[in-house]
Amino acid sequence: SRSIRALRPDVEGETMYYWPHYAQISPEARLAQLQWQSTGRRDPRFGIGHVFIFFYGLEHRLFVDKALADLPAIENEVSQLLAGYGTNHSFKIYAENLLAAARIMSQRVPSNPALILTSAANHSLSLDFRVALARRLNEGPLDGPWLLGWYLRHPEKSLRTPATRCFAEFKSLFLARFAEQYPKGLHVRKSSRRLDLQYQSASGAFTRDLSEWAPGLSDPFPTTAPIKVAGELAIECSDALDAYSRHVGRNPESAASIGSRMLLPAELRLSLASEPGVQDVKHALARLLTQN
Repeated sequence: SRSIRALRPDVEGETMYYWPHYAQISPEARLAQLQWQSTGRRDPRFGIGHVFIFFYGLEHRLFVDKALADLPAIENEVSQLLAGYGTNHSFKIYAENLLAAARIMSQRVPSNPALILTSAANHSLSLDFRVALARRLNEGPLDGPWLLGWYLRHPEKSLRTPATRCFAEFKSLFLARFAEQYPKGLHVRKSSRRLDLQYQSASGAFTRDLSEWAPGLSDPFPTTAPIKVAGELAIECSDALDAYSRHVGRNPESAASIGSRMLLPAELRLSLASEPGVQDVKHALARLLTQN
């Protein structure tokens, strides 16, 4: 056993090393760690070191002890810890990595990519997205959503201001122009490299291969041609949205106005004809013409 005798608990974790371990931390930190756990592990006053110590234990339980029966409970706990401590960038990365591994191990890899701007904040393809993409590539040519989902998560992507400021319009335009240019989808040459799914523990104590839960897949990451296609299309769409983006940047309150949306490229203006505001303008003009 380790001593927890201390004048006061080290709630902030000031006495902890960068990779803290319960057996090596000070009595003050051990006292605080026990207090944090006994009060529900959600108190924001406690430093991130206390969260990591507990997280190391969850990793060990799942990947070293191989307690697969505990996977749902571990996944739920990590999700709640992420909700409370996800503002810490380092913990966010490790927690999301464990959740991705959990989705692979429980065969809950997404069948469709989420097309959200926050995906672009990632600096690498997550483990579960690698599996999902590899499986999708086995089914045939890529459609627009899959190519855009891949590009958003790729570390070498480049999103210009029009794409980030007007993401909804960028997404719609990207998908429309992809469908026009590749009506049968984009054929992607299959990589000869096996999909490598290595889970690196946050503690640095171990690495685990997750390939047994996703066998027989090729790694899509070495394939650069689709990312080149997506990059060129992203530039093309950003250029087409430049006028609208600049106007919205200067007049953010007018983004949804008819006048502003007339600056959109032709593909996105087609939907304007059915909008109530445009219909009102048409009716008003018709009345004026009738009166004259």
